[in-house]
Amino acid sequence: MGRAERRSPTGRRGLSTSGSDTSARTTDQAGARARDLPRLTSLRAFAALAVFGFHLEQDHVWSTGGLFAAGFSGVAFFFVLSGFVLTWTWRPGTGTGRFYQRRFARVWPSHAVMLIASIAAPVVATQHRGVISGLLNLLLLQSWSTDPATAFGYNGVSWSLSCEAFFYACFPLIVSALARLTPGQRWLATAVISGTTGLLLIAGGTHRGLLEHAPPVRLGEFVLGCTLALSVRDGWRPRVPMLVAAPLAILVPALVAQAQPTLVTAATEVTTAVLLLAAATADLDQRAGWLCSRPLVYAGQVSFAFYLVHELVMLNLDLTGATGAALALLITSVLAIALHHAVERPAQRALTPTSS
Repeated sequence: MGRAERRSPTGRRGLSTSGSDTSARTTDQAGARARDLPRLTSLRAFAALAVFGFHLEQDHVWSTGGLFAAGFSGVAFFFVLSGFVLTWTWRPGTGTGRFYQRRFARVWPSHAVMLIASIAAPVVATQHRGVISGLLNLLLLQSWSTDPATAFGYNGVSWSLSCEAFFYACFPLIVSALARLTPGQRWLATAVISGTTGLLLIAGGTHRGLLEHAPPVRLGEFVLGCTLALSVRDGWRPRVPMLVAAPLAILVPALVAQAQPTLVTAATEVTTAVLLLAAATADLDQRAGWLCSRPLVYAGQVSFAFYLVHELVMLNLDLTGATGAALALLITSVLAIALHHAVERPAQRALTPTSS
């Protein structure tokens, strides 16, 4: 999704909520019935809100006093979540073409609508709206550009969708390869991939701004999510209380952002892994909780649209201060609900295969 991860104290950043479907589902190991993971869906809303808060500061709407200094870490959260949910719902018999069709239906129509909106909008993230940049954006290839004006052009937050498109292209190969490994081999491979990409981000120096939006460099976060889901599907159920995991996921990146911003993504990967494990385990145990409430699950379902809409709202409306922030949240929410129901869901119904 966008510039959330684009403009931290160390550079420009952004986010994406596109990886998970309306709600995470799978069959249990006995194959008895599909099971929802509502907490994972609800958590998407909080990650999107963190990015929203980060942009309040970056787009000069309202100074939050550093409250959302690590809000850009919502991008890493969504990349890990995307890998988890796609793997969680993956079945070996699903054809690659069918998988790509579902991903296209999930992401591209809403992206295309917001690209059109960004063409018409007076103000966009980088004020660079060239023809080549527009074509790359339309095809979700903009994050491969070494020019930040292109990578973050038009609806700037869509750079992370470009990363997601790369993850989707790689997913059938990644999940098939990981599934063939033993648990120990799987975690070793994940550590090597995530560690290598993480070190590139940490040690990027003057090139860090380019590396942060480069799809191959962000692949480690996605692979981590895939491995987590395979481990849970294999029966791993770590007993981490949500009351512990959730505060860690908020506080650790925030504290790291103040001390060493280059380590925020790495810290977020770790805390996100703990949080997703805690949430998935609670859902599989069928424990009740406020994250399972219908309003929060619905907010998570709308979070992709919320993410796509929010920065254009901030950039094009003269909103300032706490009141401006509240109005931005309200207007973004209304437009996101409209995009979700008028574009996202109808497109999925029209373009997604009816047979499984």
